Amino acid sequence: MIHVAEHPLAALVIALLNYPVYLALGAAVFGNRQEFIGAMQYLKTPSTWSPLRDPWSSDWKTDLKIFFYVVLCVAYAASLSQLFLHYVL
Repeated sequence: MIHVAEHPLAALVIALLNYPVYLALGAAVFGNRQEFIGAMQYLKTPSTWSPLRDPWSSDWKTDLKIFFYVVLCVAYAASLSQLFLHYVL
């Protein structure tokens, strides 16, 4: 079985070529670019400070959206890398 660690360049090329897919996944999860930027700004806010700024539901929804976006991107890239390495290399 071929592993991604044996072909890191192939994994990097796959990740870079899938940039439009990552944008589409971001649009599906966040809706628009402003919401994505807001989520990234919210992510860098310390957990002790965020409940004082916004309601708990906003914090929970933002964290959940970021989690799903990261999981979708990693799962897509990993599955495509494995398919590429298995059938092409």
